[in-house]
Amino acid sequence: LEGDKTGALRQFHKATELDPSRFAIWSQILLIESELNLTEALADDSERALELFPAQPTVYFFNGIANTQLERWEAAVKSLRIGAQMVIGNNALSAQMLASLGDAYHEVGREMSSDSAYEAALLFDPNNTYVLNNYSYFLSLRGVKLERAKEMSAKTLTLEPDNPSYLDTYGWILYKMNAFEEAETYLGKALFNGGENSAEVLEHFGDALFQL
Repeated sequence: LEGDKTGALRQFHKATELDPSRFAIWSQILLIESELNLTEALADDSERALELFPAQPTVYFFNGIANTQLERWEAAVKSLRIGAQMVIGNNALSAQMLASLGDAYHEVGREMSSDSAYEAALLFDPNNTYVLNNYSYFLSLRGVKLERAKEMSAKTLTLEPDNPSYLDTYGWILYKMNAFEEAETYLGKALFNGGENSAEVLEHFGDALFQL
């Protein structure tokens, strides 16, 4: 299947050389490059596609994702912010775009903008566990809005009760709220549900044990 995609990608590129004006072909190129994790190619081709199709939000999305993976955070912020403003009637794409924007804002230290992007993403997809987990964890790292963080993190555990990352986040929020015994319980669950190879989980669990 991967070979088929690689072959298809070559054919689509040839097609753009003959006629670069067909957005459907560019859309397939970006999708395949994303699926095959061809990040540099995705960044380059999405830049070319932006010049040809500046009113297509999905192109901004793929460009933002590529720049995120390449840790070009300011470029990612720019593309995702523009793209998010263009999406109409596609809640899933809006949520994805805003979730990625929240991540990029966090990486450049614009925490209030990050919070706003995550909150907007949750309006489009209230059960997005990726956003709920990232947002709540980042709040816990800053030690702010801990009740809001706890509420969101608890929701991830309702949806995926054995996820070690979500258990770790919830346990760490409890730790930051000085509920050390309860924190130790959830961090222990994170450890025994696959988190034993995570330095972060081990460190959090150790911190909780130290407090006790």
